[in-house]
Amino acid sequence: MAMAGGSAMAGITAEAAINAGLLGSAGIVLMAAGSQGSGWGETTSSGSSGKGSGSTGRRGQWRAQDDIEGPAAGKELRFPHSRHTISGSGTGTPQAKNSVIMRGHEGEVAQDIEGIAAGRATWDKNLSRYEINGRTYGIEENGTTFPTGGPNIVNLNRVEYGSSKQIVRARGDISAAPQLARDSNFVRNPEAIEKALKIYNGIISLCITCWLPARWNRAYW
Repeated sequence: MAMAGGSAMAGITAEAAINAGLLGSAGIVLMAAGSQGSGWGETTSSGSSGKGSGSTGRRGQWRAQDDIEGPAAGKELRFPHSRHTISGSGTGTPQAKNSVIMRGHEGEVAQDIEGIAAGRATWDKNLSRYEINGRTYGIEENGTTFPTGGPNIVNLNRVEYGSSKQIVRARGDISAAPQLARDSNFVRNPEAIEKALKIYNGIISLCITCWLPARWNRAYW
């Protein structure tokens, strides 16, 4: 069968074609878009201090001011656990509610945490969340932050996160993730696999929830 957009499909590998076949026509569109490049390089958080942040300068930690509102006050704030990154989801445990930072946007999260430490975030005591740059964060007792919504933060349910875990372990080749075709949770929810594959490939334009304002995601958390 002839396909339109030959130039876009030319760069698709055999592995990608298998993936597309498993997902049907939606998978073909997804793989074509993914072949154009997704900027997969992950950045690491830095502990650079900003004005009034009181950062200790240690990598990935930000000393929060003592006089800010909420649980961050006086704590050493830490970058989210690796389970909140694409690669980290490969070893993460699926929970009822999950959030993942899109690849290439880890630096934005680091800047947000620095802003929280410096007192530039808005504290919502009703939701127990900090909001800054359109994203929302919770703070664990030990100072570790976790994103709950906003630009380039994706919310996933248990099956979607489980799909992401399998796809990351298979390095994006879902034909190498037999559990996706065996486990009834995945078999009954092919859209969860499709969403996880989009996230893995960095197809943000097709992932509507990545762009929802943080306040629209509040009901989820």
